[in-house]
Amino acid sequence: MTRVRRAGALAAVVLLLSGCASWGLTQREWAATLEASDGVVSADWRYQNNWPSSSPRYDATIVVERGVTVDEARRIADASCATETRIDGLTIRTDDAPASEGTDDASGSEGSDEAPAEGSVELRTERSCASRADLERFAGAVDALNRLPDATGVRFSVDRTARHDGAGAKQLTVRVTAPDEEALGSILPALHEAAGDDGLALTAERIGAQGGAGTTVEAILPPGARMDDLMSLFALATRIDHRRISLTDASISVSASSTAAAETDAAAELAAAGARLGIDTRVAFDTAGASGEAGGSDAAGGSSASGADAEAARAAALERLTEVPGGAVVEHVAVGGELSVRTQGAGGVEAAVRIIAETPELGGEYRVHAPESDGLFWVAIRAGSPAPDVADAATRSGLSMRERIPSIDRTIVSLTGDEPELTVYLRDSSAESVAAARGTLEEVAASGVFGEVRLAADGIDFDDQVVPAP
Repeated sequence: MTRVRRAGALAAVVLLLSGCASWGLTQREWAATLEASDGVVSADWRYQNNWPSSSPRYDATIVVERGVTVDEARRIADASCATETRIDGLTIRTDDAPASEGTDDASGSEGSDEAPAEGSVELRTERSCASRADLERFAGAVDALNRLPDATGVRFSVDRTARHDGAGAKQLTVRVTAPDEEALGSILPALHEAAGDDGLALTAERIGAQGGAGTTVEAILPPGARMDDLMSLFALATRIDHRRISLTDASISVSASSTAAAETDAAAELAAAGARLGIDTRVAFDTAGASGEAGGSDAAGGSSASGADAEAARAAALERLTEVPGGAVVEHVAVGGELSVRTQGAGGVEAAVRIIAETPELGGEYRVHAPESDGLFWVAIRAGSPAPDVADAATRSGLSMRERIPSIDRTIVSLTGDEPELTVYLRDSSAESVAAARGTLEEVAASGVFGEVRLAADGIDFDDQVVPAP
């Protein structure tokens, strides 16, 4: 293969010109040894002083050819260990990855987080000596990338330490960046084949994220996994509105983005296909990842049995939320980490708020919405607080604003602080409208239901929004 030999040239020239030719000798020797290896495009290093905030560092980058073979990878590993030198951080990557030039100063920057157009593979490790096993896995991932029908926007980050399952079997462990889940339909089989007898552990996060959280796919696939069957089920799973898909050789689990998504025809189709293939399927909505909660852990910090009780209580409460008067849908909010409960009327709002207040096992923060046709209204509440009677009183009072203030635009009841708060926004900011609304809110403030009452409208400064009791 064609080789490019720079032998740390840039670093060496800078050092010679500065009169410090004896400095960095072992690093230069290490880089020269690597650049003499087949499959290596370049080996560069740089020194960062970091004084006085931290200790100095030597970071190095080995860029390999896109067609690097397993045999070449083994020899590159041997070459990296042939010279004893100090390297604190080593990155090995394909020549399509964005590489920063090796220098001896602290002004260099790391490569871009975005995968290049043609895809890339990366392995990061500590010290100068890379293990054969890690480089073999790296080469396997490169081969998998090369076999993709389209590698645009794809990046594989290979774990430097092989994970072990209960039997101690090693796995090819890869974090994947992919533009969409459709691309994973090719990536998963290719990486599984590259893993061979080791099996595959894959994580892909923020798939398709465009200002939101995106989706996550996780797979633990041993040798011999039925990839054709699993990929057919995976394709069906992606049709469900979801946040996460998890695969093993015997199961596929979908974390739906809402309670409604878990009950769709697509979910039923996945279940039927799984039954035909003898692969377990599960589609369910859960609150894991909601702001302020740990996603199914035992709120009391007790035993696994009590944790199971908490999970059962949460599942029951979620079902009750969907069955409030008029029905409701519970869903994850794309940005902010809250859970949204969309009801069909005032009765549904009151019932949902009470369920959340009296069920700490639900975990997280919620916004309970009234139908937008009735004017914007929501209650912000944290599971398990405040006391249900306090939540009831604040919710009823907030709901009454839509009838008592004709010019209202939206109403927000916040139950997440030490005391309930009410904020009313007006769409009509005329003096008459503001005066009428202020009079009504003074009565509300005097009731003692809220610790703070605010009136917001064009022309009212934030500091002047608080409405005191008369």
